[in-house]
Amino acid sequence: MSFKEEIRNVKGIGKSTAESILDEFSSWDKINESELEEVTKIKGVGEKTAKSIIKKAREYAEEVEEESKEFTSRILNYKGGASSQKNNQVILEVEASQPSQLIGQRVKFKTSSGKIIKGNIISTHGNKNKLLARFERSLPGQALGTEVVIR
Repeated sequence: MSFKEEIRNVKGIGKSTAESILDEFSSWDKINESELEEVTKIKGVGEKTAKSIIKKAREYAEEVEEESKEFTSRILNYKGGASSQKNNQVILEVEASQPSQLIGQRVKFKTSSGKIIKGNIISTHGNKNKLLARFERSLPGQALGTEVVIR
């Protein structure tokens, strides 16, 4: 969704107020950098609406920051025992100083045909930057040795 569409969805902002905001600010980043007084100077924007706009800008900044926290990891092997193998659970090797902080994060594997298989980090594995991930369905054998994205 574009900035123009999102600004119209903020509570208390109509079409003309949205146009006034768009004349003054070009992005959520610009609003986030501004002070409350600057936003309230816009025609049709009171203090309560200005606070809503600034809150939305800060939420947007947090989302962008979260998206930038992305790790890549390599699939080492399936989880398994002496007589069993779980094709939807894999051991990942990650280059992070504290891999335990990644527990609960989402993992995405992209197949050669472009399909995305999603999963979650469920625990650490051993003590050498390895994690255990569970995917929503089994991974193909070609997945071993490839990279996945952790968010």
